[in-house]
Amino acid sequence: MLICAAAWGERVVFCDGTEEEGRLFYRKGKLYLDTGGRVLELDKHRIASITDRGDTWNEYRRRRDAADENSADDMLELARWCAEHFLMPEAMACYRKVLKVDPDNYEARTALGYVEDNGRWVRWPEAEYRWREARLRCGDVKGYTELALWCLNKGVTDGLKECSFYLLRLDPFHESALKWARRFLERDRFTLDRPPLERAAVLKVGTEPLCAGTLFAVLFGGTDGKGLAGCEAFAPVSGTVDYVQLPWEDLPPGSKRKAGRENFVILRSGSYRVALYGLSKGSCPLEAGRPVKAGEPVGKVGTPAGGNGTLELRVLNADSFSVPVRFSRCLAGRGKAAPKPAENHVPAAGETVAAARGAP
Repeated sequence: MLICAAAWGERVVFCDGTEEEGRLFYRKGKLYLDTGGRVLELDKHRIASITDRGDTWNEYRRRRDAADENSADDMLELARWCAEHFLMPEAMACYRKVLKVDPDNYEARTALGYVEDNGRWVRWPEAEYRWREARLRCGDVKGYTELALWCLNKGVTDGLKECSFYLLRLDPFHESALKWARRFLERDRFTLDRPPLERAAVLKVGTEPLCAGTLFAVLFGGTDGKGLAGCEAFAPVSGTVDYVQLPWEDLPPGSKRKAGRENFVILRSGSYRVALYGLSKGSCPLEAGRPVKAGEPVGKVGTPAGGNGTLELRVLNADSFSVPVRFSRCLAGRGKAAPKPAENHVPAAGETVAAARGAP
């Protein structure tokens, strides 16, 4: 009976695809989901959709029909109830009705993003952003895209970051969100202990199809136009083995295979994941869950998608967004000159990088 009373059947689908069912509510500015057996604290910007809110909607309609729209007290009470049960667009509408009756109502004004300035109610861009964002429902791609553009025009940096990241959680291929999020992700540069190969050419940074997971991926190829097939790949950072998937046989050059079916190994370092794509089947000596040290062999470059052998490096943050990388120590150079020692080096297309002497 306790579970039935708490779980109203509201199904919450998160951006990572997982689902929970229960009753949503706000308390002291934080969002929670009561599943009947536990109470989870949630982040609105990790929710893709909310469905089956029948009991909540029915109760809202009952309260709305019983309230007097011309009564500030009734509208305030209904607005508070809506906010408590995560019906924020309805709560905002109720607060606007309060202002029609009581234009100086402090609670309604502050809820709608106003601040008092020399006896006048004004709305600063940052506060207006919070009001505009509260009116949007989870999963509203069009609404958040329009809000991100508004933030861009008004110079609301935190809002632009919040909106662009949320859009990428909903759609990793969102072109505009990729453009807006790039400058924020560039600040999240991750330092690796060494390059993943003894010596290789950086073919490009950012691989196709461009999405949140490949925005700053680094593609390595052989020097002097030679492929990397058969070359040993090494762990570029210490951590643990998160995942190993090497099911595909090597193919002759020019063979075609659907994108996303590359052989790869993923290492975890703190909240980041370091992925190496393009390995040969059966070449990884490691198993998931095993500790790994920087410089330890993790497999050999193969041709699981055809071609003459390339290795792709991606570093993903907790949101599975690709972030830029740099090598704490390496050898780097351009042209025919021998690569020179470099520290905290950011790889760029057209250069050669190699493991520094004495590097792990």
